[in-house]
Amino acid sequence: KGLAKVVALDDQEATVAGRVSFKYTEPVADPDCGGHPLAKAAEFHLRGRTALGLGRSAPLVAALQRCATDEQRQIFLEATAEALALKAGHLALIVRAAPAVLGPLVLETLLPAVAHLRADTPLGVAGVRNKLLPHKRAEEARLRGATSKLLLLNLRNPTGRYSLELESPCDRAVARRLQTLAAFEAGVQARGKLVDVSQEGNFEPARNLRHEGYDLLSGQAEAAFSSSALPPSGRLQLDYASRMRPPAPGGGGRSA
Repeated sequence: KGLAKVVALDDQEATVAGRVSFKYTEPVADPDCGGHPLAKAAEFHLRGRTALGLGRSAPLVAALQRCATDEQRQIFLEATAEALALKAGHLALIVRAAPAVLGPLVLETLLPAVAHLRADTPLGVAGVRNKLLPHKRAEEARLRGATSKLLLLNLRNPTGRYSLELESPCDRAVARRLQTLAAFEAGVQARGKLVDVSQEGNFEPARNLRHEGYDLLSGQAEAAFSSSALPPSGRLQLDYASRMRPPAPGGGGRSA
């Protein structure tokens, strides 16, 4: 019950049979990364996603409008969020096309799929402000709270205290990205044969992992945050203490 991926080369749909020959060129590195040791890891969540082009955004909106029930819309939105990489403009278009009562749901579900999301990305609550029904201010405040942790997440400087509601798509996306970043940092520390100062003896920067007040790793076969199974709901709390430091002026990145 997901979206079928369309294989495309040069933005042209590929045929369903026969042989296709092509040359793959490694994408140019982000010019803004500046040698930051966490720059590449910060984009891991986009790997395997299909970038949504302008030409395919209209059919996507049309498909959402054809969904007859809330369950169908939820399945469609979740599949879209998992399979595609969106731009802020795509999200605004989908929000405007969705039924009024679904504006907040669309925003919360699809926001994790927006590539290169920043706190000043021009979407946030503004994209659904005119879609909110009665209790507009209360719903707007709730929506800001539900999306703020993802909008403010800085994976190049992730150190901090996190309290995440796992049933929220945006908070869950934060938890998953921190898991990926923790695995990356642990690998760098282990390969560099640095002193292990982690809480669990696994080089991970995540500490004090609690789910609804209980140890998250208790009872799991895995002894690492990066490979643990996230519960479907409940509050996840953790401290993230990154050992990766931004590059010094004129130098490369380093670990503490």
